[in-house]
Amino acid sequence: FVYIIGIEGCGHHGFMPVVENLVGASLSDPTHMQSRWQAIRKAFNNIWLHPNPFVKRWGKSQLKRLLKRIAKQDGGQDQTFYILEDNSFPSGDIRTVGAGWDLQELIALVEPFADVHLISLNRHPIAATFSHKDWDGGFRGHAQVLADHMDYLTTCMTAIGGENFKTISYEAMTTHSQEVVEGLVNYLELPYGNTQHAFKDFRASKKNWRVSLAPEEKAWAEAFFNADKMKGWDVLHGANNSLIGTEIKEWATV
Repeated sequence: FVYIIGIEGCGHHGFMPVVENLVGASLSDPTHMQSRWQAIRKAFNNIWLHPNPFVKRWGKSQLKRLLKRIAKQDGGQDQTFYILEDNSFPSGDIRTVGAGWDLQELIALVEPFADVHLISLNRHPIAATFSHKDWDGGFRGHAQVLADHMDYLTTCMTAIGGENFKTISYEAMTTHSQEVVEGLVNYLELPYGNTQHAFKDFRASKKNWRVSLAPEEKAWAEAFFNADKMKGWDVLHGANNSLIGTEIKEWATV
């Protein structure tokens, strides 16, 4: 079970096809990969987003049935069955921290049936904010929402433990693509496959906050996302848990 998370604006839509291409190229039987499987997403939504306690309990039963069925298909065969799922925080219309998917419970529910490979995406927070600068009432409101969720993910990842996940930055995807491919192949324990075209569907954003952001907003953002705040999020972007074994020191301008 490969689960990709991160705050909005970190490149989920660009990174997921890279993982799909790599996993797909490693499998002789394409039916052994379920990418963003709607049935599992629906079960997750029932567990964490539905207000009815009965539906929440039913969602857990539903998830267990789905995972049991997949585990039976895998059943000790030579090839592993891969489920790929991604989610950004906040999740859709759920903008507040604590009203969304519970990562620790998610892992506890899935682990009895599958090996969980958790990948946390990150990006310079001003660039991530600028990518959806009109959300949450505007740039400053969106920055606060993303900062709150960075705090939440930091708490989650610290509790989960650095040995149980990997991180990768949007900046690394744009400048260190080959290292990202090698890191994914090793982390996901993929058999040899065609890695040449893994990034064929990846398109780097042309938005540049350093050039396009109004001077007063740029000054505000740099003060808001200050060094102390960034250091508090080290677990999400530091070298210790990096998929490529290093931290991109100079944030890219994309």
